Amino acid sequence: MTLLTTLFDQKVKPKFRSLEAILVETSAAVRPPERLSVSESAQKYRYIDGMKWDNSTAPYLKEPMDMLGSLEHTGMVLVGPARCGKSEVGLNWLNHSVLCDPADMMIVHMKRDSARDWSNKELQKFINQNPKIREQLVDRNTHDLRFRNGMDLLIKWPTITEFSGKTVQRMVLNDYDHMPPDIDGEGPAWDLAKMRTFTFRRFGMTYAEGSPGRELDDPKWIAESKHQAPPAKGIMQVYNKGDRRRLYWRCLSCGNGFEPDFSCMNYPDTKDFLEAGEMATMRCPHCQHDHLFEDRQELNEKAKWLRDGQYMDDRGNVLGNGVVSDIASFWLKGPVAKYQTWAGLVVE
Repeated sequence: MTLLTTLFDQKVKPKFRSLEAILVETSAAVRPPERLSVSESAQKYRYIDGMKWDNSTAPYLKEPMDMLGSLEHTGMVLVGPARCGKSEVGLNWLNHSVLCDPADMMIVHMKRDSARDWSNKELQKFINQNPKIREQLVDRNTHDLRFRNGMDLLIKWPTITEFSGKTVQRMVLNDYDHMPPDIDGEGPAWDLAKMRTFTFRRFGMTYAEGSPGRELDDPKWIAESKHQAPPAKGIMQVYNKGDRRRLYWRCLSCGNGFEPDFSCMNYPDTKDFLEAGEMATMRCPHCQHDHLFEDRQELNEKAKWLRDGQYMDDRGNVLGNGVVSDIASFWLKGPVAKYQTWAGLVVE
């Protein structure tokens, strides 16, 4: 009995009933990339909690997102506090990869359990809330997903087994400082991840995000440049290898640029912490103007990322020769974060 006869007798239904059906199924794999940046694709396609993604909500994320498509950099690092939106950057990159510019991606979490939990909860929520992503998904299990355009998504954890023998164009390292500092004696996760993208040269990209969580290597350290981070292994070490960008606000009174650091917070010296928090302002170091919490959105919209060595004049112009690196590294301070309050920072 021939295989054809067997299939006929078993009445196996073919997947495709016409040439048109085949063309529809394969069209995603041959479709040319949509020329949108990561932030533009998020604005166009991304939904979160039933609402359309809006770049103006956290405008400081736009430049880090767009650096993920840079051909001048092979790495991007975002250091920031909790509730600043840095974890959404990776999901927006995934959104862009699936819908605009397909390439295999690997997302690494600190442990196998956390990788599984993230896949079953956060990733599934992302898929459920974005119907265009769901339409492209053809195969899914906890740690491996495949899309119609041929893109594979891997959800893994930091072991030498998972980092070895894989060639992936895009790597994401979530919550970097909670990963082991040395992966099975083979080096930091950042170095191992970048090796996975090496084949793609300038088209490969590695992204790490997290909050600083490692002890200082030298408590007596003195900064050699304005944007240099204290010496500590983990994400701050990778940040220092990059061009060390920090966000600068432009004072609403004198127009000069300044970094909205907690050291610029002004609040009364009182035993009533709640009262002190409610009265907190951000004082311009140039003219001593006190900015209110209600001013933060306007300040964020006009803010600019400056590389180490650059500065902003009173007209908002960025001057100076910044550090050049193949890693675009960003360090966002707590007072800027969209989902933090100044009152909460002062109380803590």
